[in-house]
Amino acid sequence: INRLERLFLHYIQWDLYISGSVYAKYYFALRSLTEKKDFRRRYNYTIKIDPPNSKRLEERSAAVKNELYSRSV
Repeated sequence: INRLERLFLHYIQWDLYISGSVYAKYYFALRSLTEKKDFRRRYNYTIKIDPPNSKRLEERSAAVKNELYSRSV
């Protein structure tokens, strides 16, 4: 690395060293994002919701959400 590059890296506070705690923090944050994407399918499989009941559950959830929103206004 030449002197200009070193100065640039110094001024932007670039650090090539990553501590274990920082690595773990971002590793588990990224991992949780991928798990959330698949959460609904795994949840439905776990409680064995079949399509007719899932539609009813969705309608009830929407009704409760609308009721809560109407109260807050």
